[in-house]
Amino acid sequence: MKGLAPMVTNRQSNHRPWLAIAEQEQLLSRYPLFFRAVSHPDAYPSNMAHFGIQCGFGWYAIVEELARDVEHELRAMWHQLIEFPMNLALMDETLLLGRDVYPVVPVCTNISELAGEMIVDITDGIVCGPDTWARICTSIEKAKSKSREICESCGKPGKYRKGYFHHVYCDECIGPIADQDSQGNLSVCIDEANDRNASGRPLAAVGRVAHARIP
Repeated sequence: MKGLAPMVTNRQSNHRPWLAIAEQEQLLSRYPLFFRAVSHPDAYPSNMAHFGIQCGFGWYAIVEELARDVEHELRAMWHQLIEFPMNLALMDETLLLGRDVYPVVPVCTNISELAGEMIVDITDGIVCGPDTWARICTSIEKAKSKSREICESCGKPGKYRKGYFHHVYCDECIGPIADQDSQGNLSVCIDEANDRNASGRPLAAVGRVAHARIP
């Protein structure tokens, strides 16, 4: 019997479906040096290469400001490198002798969210001086600080919500119900005998979370 050819699913044919999100695609394309891991995943294996920007649209303005600042630093760095051939020769020599490792200039390897704060990982480059790296780190800290007060869903002023999966949301995006920060963390019910709604959450939590607009 002749075997059937395996069916190619959309997931298999497009293993990076997040690239189809117009807002993210446009943001990534505006800063090609900072986000070059996306265009060259084999050269820069990372979360950014395989998963893109992993936070809500409300934080995209913060990401844009960070990317704009760092992109400026990267372009100035690269311009200085090619303007003076001696700098380029010294860099090639260190690579040839195995004294340095890639990347040449810094590259963003991860942007995500954890406990209501933006997480940004940037790998240093061999031609990045300490002053430039300090400015890049300052831009990262500024982005992280802003993310703690901006709704991850819509971009309006917000605050950290323990009862809403530990994200930052504004009052409108959590729905017209009381903030649960004062009530402490919602316990997740693991015991099937105590989880009568079979949802993995306590019965009291289901009604509350249903109003949240999670990005």
